[in-house]
Amino acid sequence: MDEAVELLTGVPAGEKGADGRYPEGTVNRRVDDRLAAFAERARSFGKGAAAASEVKTVEAPKPPEPKPPEPPPGPPADPPKDPDPKG
Repeated sequence: MDEAVELLTGVPAGEKGADGRYPEGTVNRRVDDRLAAFAERARSFGKGAAAASEVKTVEAPKPPEPKPPEPPPGPPADPPKDPDPKG
């Protein structure tokens, strides 16, 4: 794999030293440094968040009361009839 990386990039892949690090300027060192940066960002991501015991619960607002249903469309109802036809 290291040979392929060197052939494709023209940059030495790098061998791990006694200190566990790759030499500066190698592909493997750049990869190692990038992974360390990702790990640090992941560790610090949640540090600013409040603890679960500090989180306040907020009640959602109540929805408005529903409107009464509208009468179905159609011809208007006949007006009430006068009980005394003489008027």
